[in-house]
Amino acid sequence: MSKLNLKYNIFILIFILINILYFVPNLFYINDIFDDGLIYAAIAKNMSMNVGDFWRPHFSNTSYQRFYEHPPLAIYIQGLFIKLFNNKIVGVKFYSLLYYFGTLILLIKISKQLKIENSYITILIWFTIPIVRWCAWNNLLENSLTFFTTFSLFFYLRSLQNKKSAFNLILCGFCIYLGFLCKGVFAVYPLIFPFVYFLYFKISFFKMIKESIIIFLAFSISIYLTVHYNFQAFIYFKNYIFNQVFNSVQNIITTDSRFFILYSLFFELICPILILLPFVFIALKFKNKIKKEIFYLLTIGFLGVIPVMISRKQTDFYILSTYPYFALALSLFINSVTKINTDKLICLKHHKINSPIILGVFFSIIVFLFFFLDKKKQINICEHFTNYNSHKGFYIPSRISYGMNEKEISELNDLEKITTKINQNEIVNCNNNLWLNMKIQAYCVFKKNISLDSNLSNNHKFFIAEKNKIKETKKYTEIELHNKYLKLYIQKK
Repeated sequence: MSKLNLKYNIFILIFILINILYFVPNLFYINDIFDDGLIYAAIAKNMSMNVGDFWRPHFSNTSYQRFYEHPPLAIYIQGLFIKLFNNKIVGVKFYSLLYYFGTLILLIKISKQLKIENSYITILIWFTIPIVRWCAWNNLLENSLTFFTTFSLFFYLRSLQNKKSAFNLILCGFCIYLGFLCKGVFAVYPLIFPFVYFLYFKISFFKMIKESIIIFLAFSISIYLTVHYNFQAFIYFKNYIFNQVFNSVQNIITTDSRFFILYSLFFELICPILILLPFVFIALKFKNKIKKEIFYLLTIGFLGVIPVMISRKQTDFYILSTYPYFALALSLFINSVTKINTDKLICLKHHKINSPIILGVFFSIIVFLFFFLDKKKQINICEHFTNYNSHKGFYIPSRISYGMNEKEISELNDLEKITTKINQNEIVNCNNNLWLNMKIQAYCVFKKNISLDSNLSNNHKFFIAEKNKIKETKKYTEIELHNKYLKLYIQKK
């Protein structure tokens, strides 16, 4: 084994160890998952128990009896993992992490396709993007979307190497189709691969059109066959397009500014940009020419972000699938700069620089600092940014916007005790505030398939209410659980 391979293997082992330290402590803990991820986990758990099916996902008996908010592939696969592990929590966490590590493997493969000699540069840049690790832990559909769109890039680059070109273009289109089955319209931007390549490289217009048609046909025929031969699929996509896509664009507003997603992009890339800065100075000093491949990847990344600005329903994790392109572009730039200027750097002008060692140390320091700045310390640093001026439409997002405060943690701890007193598949009354809290609904469904009902004219055996907010005291008796925020009541006999 060469010294370089040995160093690379050591780096991979260290990287795996860092990931173990980061992810394993809460592997058997469900309370820390973000609201959306817990909803998907609850639906997947239902599927694993044959409650609902692929084209008719079921959330609860009182809410989303047919879940048409997103296409069902990712949720269905997650249900298979829950069955495989015979453990709801471990199945959910392993499923989510599978896409995280799967995307890492694809980034290594693509780095080799782009002739990035030190693929660990790509890995480290990818790891220093906070939203990447946050999404991996929070069971979001964007994890599977990112995997399939990155896979589509892998097949497109393979087609450019004249390795069964048409076959790889078909696989590229099919990966876009799989991404569409996970997250819908957010998956379609890789259809522009050939056009953007045509803009930067000398390929014929006819070849660009041919490649675009092959990819588009592979994608669209897959959708057509799915809908044509399965009426339930047709019903599903009809509801998804009209209820979710059109409704989100026209009626749902989560930001005052359409530029929120660009602020989010900048914030998430702060650490990679800091890593990049020394290499930018080196490139300027020695007047290095920037590779076209870098512009190609950056253009695809931005073209994946810009369509999100059409709607004012925006969240920072919506653009997770674009970060592999930025990570690859930045690592390709760093690799090209170090390769060209290794023997020119003034500080070591009398010695040949062993770039893997120097880069490894530099990046390890960055990752080490960012790793410990993440979570609580990062939240404290960014806390003053979360109060935005809505009149000016100015946002700087941070993880604190999704962090759980003390009240939320206590509520879930209260719910854990409450669910021990209620039977499986029970429908339970609750006050309106709890009904509107989707995380509480999802937690009850995930734990015991308990459905919450805020219609108080439906008299159920149990009633969950916030402390001192139940008016039906004559009908119910409190079950003493010593909870802090949420109380459980039972009907008087």
